[in-house]
Amino acid sequence: MDEFEIPIVYQGINREVKAKVLHLGYTYKIQVDVDDVTVVFEPDESRLFRAVLVDAENEVKSIDKKLIETIAQTLDALLGAN
Repeated sequence: MDEFEIPIVYQGINREVKAKVLHLGYTYKIQVDVDDVTVVFEPDESRLFRAVLVDAENEVKSIDKKLIETIAQTLDALLGAN
């Protein structure tokens, strides 16, 4: 697995989140640790990233959805089609 950090600016604060690339055949996913919650980002049909919670039942209440959106937008800017 390839590990790296994603630099983001969230609520005016520079921050880095740890990520791993998961290679799956002809595609890939990016696993990110967001405040002790595992979130997997995958490219959709438009090659923009969407988030998938690994344990959505237990974690959806504790996760900051705006932070997840910021990470997805950063991944789109760095790796996406646009």
